[in-house]
Amino acid sequence: MKDKNRQFTIIVIILCVLLCGESSYIVYDKLLAKRNNNTNNNAIPEEKADSITISEEQVKKIYSEDIKKYIINSDRQLSFNSLTFKNEYEKLEWVRWTKEKELERVSNFCGTETETVLVNEKIISKQGEGQLDCNSTSLIKGQSVINAVKKTFGENVEINLNNLGVNSFNNQKMYIEKLDLLFADGFDMIIPVTEQYIDYSIDSNILKIRFSITDNDEKTSNYEAKYIIKDGNTYIKSINKM
Repeated sequence: MKDKNRQFTIIVIILCVLLCGESSYIVYDKLLAKRNNNTNNNAIPEEKADSITISEEQVKKIYSEDIKKYIINSDRQLSFNSLTFKNEYEKLEWVRWTKEKELERVSNFCGTETETVLVNEKIISKQGEGQLDCNSTSLIKGQSVINAVKKTFGENVEINLNNLGVNSFNNQKMYIEKLDLLFADGFDMIIPVTEQYIDYSIDSNILKIRFSITDNDEKTSNYEAKYIIKDGNTYIKSINKM
């Protein structure tokens, strides 16, 4: 009889242990599920890039108003390999030929304080006394260049006009800091050049425009211009030979 009681007691203990284990597992499982649910609710949703679309008509307008104007309205060598716009001169050249309406020019300054300062600094000669005088010189306001550069390449672009090279006329720096003025060519040269829009592609916010240039030797080179699209605006970043 004692053995039967002992066996019964052992069975009861085993059943209690099993019941406690099962209860503990159920409670733990519910707590874990609740914690995971809270974690998922508090998680920061993955940020998806906005899908940017642009029509080919808009792309061709960018090509015509930027790239094409730059190609045909300058005496620069057309067989360049790349333009990265990492230096001030490349930025200046781009805005001079594509954003010329946004640049404030100073002309007919003969007899003004500007002429007096330039003559005293021996930057230009007195009127009629040399090749470079107020009649043959055109100036651009420095701040208008900075504004055009930032509008074209983005507000965060670095531009220091003091880093510009020398003026080709008299070996003076292009930028006259005390007047906040730059020398500009007295005339614009238009070169007959054969250019051709090819196509475009867009990936996220990067627009690539492909085009070709045929030089006077009938040699054709293909190029790719890269723009960044941000807040509805396009900012030129580079042009590379393909």
